[in-house]
Amino acid sequence: MITFKNVTKTFHLDSKTSISPVKDVSMDIASGEFIIITGRSGSGKTTLLNLSAGMVKPNSGRIIIDQTDLADMTDRQLSTLRNQKLGFVFQFPSLLSSLNVLENVTLPGIFDQGQNEKTIKARGLDLLKTMGLADKAAVYPRQLSAGEQKRVVLSRSLLNKPQVILADEPTSDLDEQTELEVMNLLRGINETGVTFIMVTHSLQLVPYASRAFNMENGILAEISRTGSKL
Repeated sequence: MITFKNVTKTFHLDSKTSISPVKDVSMDIASGEFIIITGRSGSGKTTLLNLSAGMVKPNSGRIIIDQTDLADMTDRQLSTLRNQKLGFVFQFPSLLSSLNVLENVTLPGIFDQGQNEKTIKARGLDLLKTMGLADKAAVYPRQLSAGEQKRVVLSRSLLNKPQVILADEPTSDLDEQTELEVMNLLRGINETGVTFIMVTHSLQLVPYASRAFNMENGILAEISRTGSKL
């Protein structure tokens, strides 16, 4: 589903200073896998996730999604790819305060010209029902708990039936019980065939993965599902 071939990303801070948060990363991810990447803040995890979405371009190497090399795609094609094949769960809820829950969930559907408003709304309501939020469709994000906001974001990420979900620290601000609920939701979605790439600082979440990796100083290494190095 996704292949990284010797991918390196370097940011030049000024004429003399540069950093490389991703260094010569190679990885093959099969359709339906649940990949978890651990590592400390600044280790390169989020940069790797952004590379997966084509939000930033590598300085060297290739990233291939569903047999298409991202380097061969225009900005418009990348936007279409992100809207139709990728779903996003960010570290912070990123919900628009001026929109109610259903409007937030259905927002990605606006950019898909192949769907009509009625279909998009019905899909959004179905997703909210699945997430246990059927009674929250008309309320606003500020009226929700942190866990409920995460479930709204999950609903939004699933609206266009993506093949891959990219999740950046999706449980970072949750208590232990809510974290468990969110991870079980993610695993349930994965069991329907959706591929996950999730980054986290927590080794406690590694057992949820089908395969796990650790990132340190831009270097990616596979680890066991107990968190130890292979």
